[in-house]
Amino acid sequence: LEPYLPHEILYRSKKGFGVPIGKWMSDGKIALQNSPSTSGLSHDFVSKQINDHRNLSADNRAFLWNWVVMNA
Repeated sequence: LEPYLPHEILYRSKKGFGVPIGKWMSDGKIALQNSPSTSGLSHDFVSKQINDHRNLSADNRAFLWNWVVMNA
């Protein structure tokens, strides 16, 4: 593709892409239902993590994503 693309594009380092998991959780596109789980986590603790993330007062996407996957 050298005749068609600039050198800086062809030979740049690999770039990944981000998935907006945190935004999807805040917007409700990923359901965050705090139902009883077998994880042993406190219902109140999980509810606070969800509420803080939805209210944009904390970025809990890492915890919440792991919690969603664990309860899937």
